[in-house]
Amino acid sequence: MKRNSWFNLSIVLSIALILGSGVLPTNPGQAQGLVSPRVTDPVEIAQAQALPLGDPLTNEFTYQGRLKDAAGAPIAGPCDFRFSLYQSSAGNDSVGNVQSVSNVTLDEGYFSVGLDFGVAVFTGEGRYMKVEVDCGAGAYTALSPRVKLTATPYALHAVSTGALHGNPVSDNLPVTGDVLTWNGNSWLPLPPETATPYDNVIVVAMSGGDFTSIQAALDSITDENYDNRYLVWVAPGRYVERVTMKPFVDIEGAGEWTTTIMSTGSMTETVGTVIGADAAALRSLTVLNTGGTAYAVAIVNNGASTNLLHITAAAMDGSIKNIGVLNRDNASPLMAHVRASASGSGSTHNVGIENTLAFPTLNDVNAAATGGYISAGIYNAAGAYPELNNVTSTGSSAQYTFGIHNVDAGADIRESTIRADTGVFQSGIYNEWDDLPGVYVVTVEQSQIDLADKTQPTIYIDENFVVYVGASRLGGGPVDIAPGGWVRCYGCYDEFYQNVGGIGVCP
Repeated sequence: MKRNSWFNLSIVLSIALILGSGVLPTNPGQAQGLVSPRVTDPVEIAQAQALPLGDPLTNEFTYQGRLKDAAGAPIAGPCDFRFSLYQSSAGNDSVGNVQSVSNVTLDEGYFSVGLDFGVAVFTGEGRYMKVEVDCGAGAYTALSPRVKLTATPYALHAVSTGALHGNPVSDNLPVTGDVLTWNGNSWLPLPPETATPYDNVIVVAMSGGDFTSIQAALDSITDENYDNRYLVWVAPGRYVERVTMKPFVDIEGAGEWTTTIMSTGSMTETVGTVIGADAAALRSLTVLNTGGTAYAVAIVNNGASTNLLHITAAAMDGSIKNIGVLNRDNASPLMAHVRASASGSGSTHNVGIENTLAFPTLNDVNAAATGGYISAGIYNAAGAYPELNNVTSTGSSAQYTFGIHNVDAGADIRESTIRADTGVFQSGIYNEWDDLPGVYVVTVEQSQIDLADKTQPTIYIDENFVVYVGASRLGGGPVDIAPGGWVRCYGCYDEFYQNVGGIGVCP
């Protein structure tokens, strides 16, 4: 046999699982290692499980290469091969049985052989294969160095399984983009934004979830704390129930108007369809209260600060008062991308968002109220001081219609739109003192206030109110100041973009 130096040792290697009669293709012109394909989308997993089963996988994999002599010319063959598996690149630490393949035909130096060392030798550690060849000399010559195997042999798996790492996989049908998430009991598909970072995920669904009731899911949680948070994920559907949230447990739906929680009214405004809790969030769903009794309130934060994100809240047909979102008793939630509304022709008071001794932050919020005796997009009272950024607040179709109604309360309003439409009495921002001691400050910057009736006060300022208005459009009648009230406008103009009163004067 020719000496080992006759061979060009740049053998091309690829390891591929045999799937039926097919082999993963290789590029014989380059050395390469193939990484086994992964299925990460639960839809792909479900589809793969649904396919008819072919022949079971064996432990065999394919080794392909090319032999050349020292001059670079391909070896014609035929040749005998011998393969041994080692734990290291040079040590005497062989594992498994030696594989011998005789009389292998070479085509322009290319060859392909099937090898089966058994599954037991692939335990996760590195493996190196020693290749020996005899092309007619009567003795084997070892090629150097040993070939490091790539990851593909480790990809062998059962043709059918209901588990992942020995743990069950949920039967919930995934949708495109879902990822597998561990909820403490099983793997289940969830949207990426809900898949982390919760320690525990509980699924509520009309069918196929852990629970069919949101409140039942909450009641099942007994160990929630700062270091052990939960997510209750609510699948599409309409859930008719009243929900009392828990600290450290978020509730997330499949989207506004896709997941809806609804209930009827109550005899007190402190009981809503959803009652919030501290250190918790409610997001991506709709909350409805259909009234039928004295008060219809969609969401209530009673001294709690449940953050509201991507929420639609609507209350209607209470005989006394309808409130989309009620924050009270030092509640200070973040409300972002929220749409809150209240309506009812027979009610006394309709309010999109009410803040009573509350200090919320509102970003990108739309608050609207219509009908009844008094309607206000936002109503602030009893020392409240909300921060409003990019907020639209509208009152309409009532005896008294206010965009924002402040009673013994202040507000910081920026880049917002305040409207009062179709009322006997209208005001964009109506600031009213009701004997609670204090001085109440209202700041309006880079905003616009519009009234349907241009003769009525764009802003009314009662005693004990201090109002600053800067770089804003006042599209109504003159600012009305009661004795003891105070206002300063700067850079303001009317609906015709004219500063009627001059610099420093409210138009």
